Amino acid sequence: MMKTGISPMLMKTEVEYKLPLTIQDHPIGKCWVVKMGKMRWEICFEIYKNDKVCCSGIQKGCFWDLNRKRPTYVPKRMRQAFEEYKSE
Repeated sequence: MMKTGISPMLMKTEVEYKLPLTIQDHPIGKCWVVKMGKMRWEICFEIYKNDKVCCSGIQKGCFWDLNRKRPTYVPKRMRQAFEEYKSE
């Protein structure tokens, strides 16, 4: 994406903490796209430790045109991939 001059930009994060993590833990994260509009996206995520959810949340964002320094459309390839994923 960087070669095309477009970058994802994070606009909001909401996190619900359920169990503590320490520097010695080896957490595993999972995330998935739940919404994809023409200019905005939304993902959900969970972080696990020993198969227990330590936190979950939602992130919302847009795509940013690095040259024009303004929001731009979600890349067509990403929208298509999301539509194919939704129809499975």
